[in-house]
Amino acid sequence: PGHPGGFIERLESGTYLGHVVEHVALEIYNSVGIKVAYGTTRALNEKGLYRIVFNCSDAQTAPEVAALAVATVRRLARGQKTCLTDQLEKLRKLVAEIEPGPSSAAILRAAADRNIPVIALDSPLLYQLGYGCRAQRIQAAETSLTSGIAADIATDKELTKAMLAKAGLPVAPGCCVSSLPEAYRAADQIGYPVVVKPADGCKGKGVSLFLENKAEVMAAYKAARQLSKRILVEKHICGKDYRLVIVNGKVAAASERQPPCAFGDGMHTIAELIEEINADPRRGIDHEKPLTKIKVDRKVADTLQKQHLSFDSLLKTGEKAFLRWHANLSIGGTAIDVTDTVHPSVAAACIRAARLVGLDIAGVDLIAEDISKPNGQNMTLIEINAAPGLRMHLFPAEGQQRDVGKEIVDYLFELPEPGRIPLVAVTGTNGKTTVTRLITAAFTAAGYNAGYCSTDGVFLGGSLLAQGDYAGPGGAAMILRDPATEAAVLEVARGGILNSGLGYDYAKVAVITNISEDHLGSEGIMTLADLAHLKALVAERVLPDGCVVLNADDPLVAGLAKRAPALPAYFSLSRDNVLIRQNLNENHLCGYLDNSHPDNSYLCVQRGYESLLHLNVTLLPATNGGMILHNIQNLLAAAVAAIAAGINPVA
Repeated sequence: PGHPGGFIERLESGTYLGHVVEHVALEIYNSVGIKVAYGTTRALNEKGLYRIVFNCSDAQTAPEVAALAVATVRRLARGQKTCLTDQLEKLRKLVAEIEPGPSSAAILRAAADRNIPVIALDSPLLYQLGYGCRAQRIQAAETSLTSGIAADIATDKELTKAMLAKAGLPVAPGCCVSSLPEAYRAADQIGYPVVVKPADGCKGKGVSLFLENKAEVMAAYKAARQLSKRILVEKHICGKDYRLVIVNGKVAAASERQPPCAFGDGMHTIAELIEEINADPRRGIDHEKPLTKIKVDRKVADTLQKQHLSFDSLLKTGEKAFLRWHANLSIGGTAIDVTDTVHPSVAAACIRAARLVGLDIAGVDLIAEDISKPNGQNMTLIEINAAPGLRMHLFPAEGQQRDVGKEIVDYLFELPEPGRIPLVAVTGTNGKTTVTRLITAAFTAAGYNAGYCSTDGVFLGGSLLAQGDYAGPGGAAMILRDPATEAAVLEVARGGILNSGLGYDYAKVAVITNISEDHLGSEGIMTLADLAHLKALVAERVLPDGCVVLNADDPLVAGLAKRAPALPAYFSLSRDNVLIRQNLNENHLCGYLDNSHPDNSYLCVQRGYESLLHLNVTLLPATNGGMILHNIQNLLAAAVAAIAAGINPVA
């Protein structure tokens, strides 16, 4: 185990079926292109019952994979033949639907590199970066800062052209038509060759280039008319096809786009050459890989016919045949990175065009003879696109890869902004809800619009959002998704961890109140050691510059300090506790009950020997004059956690 072939060794020596299901699930994922490797299986108290954990790409595909793995093992155990071809193809389609596309994936990777939390929202393309009031949202390369009006303007190609033309920027001559006779007249007035396209299309759909006569205009008009009632007829501009991506007023990347072409070798037909091109491992279906496979369809046949060629034509060595006139990657085109050669005048024109439309992130399409020359030598702006695709810049066929995802994340979250709000997670056997409420009250008193979730419900700014037991990921999601949340306190219960995880990535502060026998005997948690191991997850998921608040009077809780990546802060009912004395000597944060005074006891919080809080316990109503020790513990835990989270106790 733990090395190639280890699972086979376990099979040969004998292993339980839960372990087999785990590995079948991992193999199913890898069979559909999702590279995962981690898994573990644990037997529960009931014979034949296992808890199986395996790494997955997302929550939507995991149940499908788990069910397929169990069904496959069951059939094999019965000696039945098993073929997974259809199920794997169905799973591939599901993965393609919900996996982030190249643009989203690049932004999500950049967010991960910055340790910015990510939440997948309720659409396959929609993600939240950051928590609460610090969050931004993305949908591919469109962001929560992208103007809706600007995106609408960019979609309306006629309006965009008019705005650019009135600003003195070069655009293609043309006009919008609503009938075929109007299209004929426009083409005659402009002069052939012309371009026909929907006035509100995207991704090159319905666009026909290099039209040289009325018959071609008619066919192009009918194709575009299926997508829009308004059709643009423009002059076909000769030159190289470029795309510049503008992010927050700067050129983030530039590519020269090239249409799909076949190059002859004197031996193979064009159809065979296309097969060779599509065999390139970099090419896949739609956006699944850096390049897209070329579809052998009527559009390719028409393009070849215009060159007096067909699929059966044999090209001479070095002879070039265009397979499509378009240079879009989505139809098999390629891109060459030219970011470093863009002339300042071209960059300035594209930046201005994006600014005029109002887009924070824009893809500017232009035709020019040479983008490295002043004004590109006869540069013409063709389109301004909202939510530009980033794939051509991330995976150019030639030239340097450009991490546009990083540029977008750095724009959304100016360094060193982490997109995080103060987040405190509270777990333990008893006292969780009380401590959660107390910490929330401290945040509120400090001026935060604080939210919390617990077994009582979900609250934000003192208002009830949902009633019931929300001490788990469901309640955490309500708090962390809300843009009004300035601080979050999350009660984390045992059942929530077991069934759904934490509901957040990392906390600033984690609190573990105690570990006792109250909840043993279910879901595989049979001993206090099992429960401590489970609660340790909360201690482990703390930011390195955060803090883990632990009960120094509970050896199982105190022992979790070694599992935490952050410094521990302890609380105790006695200043003489060994851990309290040791940590005070090391200048760390601690809270304790001071009983050294003859008349009163005091709740004390110190960092080293600097006093941060000194309260007479008898004056705290929750302690009933200092008689309720468990509430004194709760107050100590909450006070230490609040100070660790950055709240000034003096204020």
